[in-house]
Amino acid sequence: MIGLEGVAREVRKLRAEMAAVKRELGREEDELVFVGMADVAQFWWCAEKSVLNNREMELSFFCSLKDDVWDYSLWLGYRKEEETPSPSRLLELRERISFGDIERLLREERPPEREGSLADLHIRILHSWLKGEIPSASIGAVRKAERLMERGAPPQEVLPLLGGVPPRLRGEILHYYAEQYPTIRWNFDWREYIVVGVPDGIADRFVYEFKTSESLGFFRKWVWPVATAQGDLYGRFFRRGEKRIQALLEREGRIETWQLGVNRKEALDTLERFRKVERGEKDPAPPAEWKCRRCEFRWRCALRRGIGWRGPPS
Repeated sequence: MIGLEGVAREVRKLRAEMAAVKRELGREEDELVFVGMADVAQFWWCAEKSVLNNREMELSFFCSLKDDVWDYSLWLGYRKEEETPSPSRLLELRERISFGDIERLLREERPPEREGSLADLHIRILHSWLKGEIPSASIGAVRKAERLMERGAPPQEVLPLLGGVPPRLRGEILHYYAEQYPTIRWNFDWREYIVVGVPDGIADRFVYEFKTSESLGFFRKWVWPVATAQGDLYGRFFRRGEKRIQALLEREGRIETWQLGVNRKEALDTLERFRKVERGEKDPAPPAEWKCRRCEFRWRCALRRGIGWRGPPS
């Protein structure tokens, strides 16, 4: 097993690699370059959170780019297996991989098997339980939910068993109900950024995005702007004309589906708005105060003092 010191060394190494690639691109080390489509779409939930999350996740997005370029270029026959990556070679191979290559790789992908998805979910649940994220009193109910899903039970039978599960993990569990399409992760240039995206699915005509929400009313008011922005970004970069959005509504115990045209203008508008806030050209609008109380960035958010708090959020 790798100890904490080994992990720290690996992170330092990856940060040095990212800095070297930024220099090769003509960018400064402290500039935000690698961003995620899903995190940019969060602009419509909270602009400041979108910026903070992209900055925190930048190393992960860079690693995604590095892994994808290196793996895909080998599969496509553009490099030899024994090559050692350098910043210039990485960017050279990235330039060589065309969108046609990405489509070819996508066609060769297959949707994940249900059994494989449940196996991965089982490991994730046990790991969360060992970390204390799932109360011991709830683990039996969660395991029962697993067995029900394996037998094809509808969401309304599973949802009552997940009451003790944190929202983020509950969303991962319920993602099992998403429709199955092939997908692929890739990165694209836009202005100063390299934008990384992996839709929940990519069909011939549409990109697919699956969400969970507590109710239809909550989804329409608060999640819909993020979901449609995400669909527009995926559709714009992966060149699909439609976006298929599904929401599993926990209170109602059912799935709603919308299929709409991709709005490429709105995708670019989201990116431009994000860019202006991230580069300090425009102040972010404060979100609804209740969002801040559940936000992981609440302790270091620049907006904290601007929305009426008299003390730290609870």
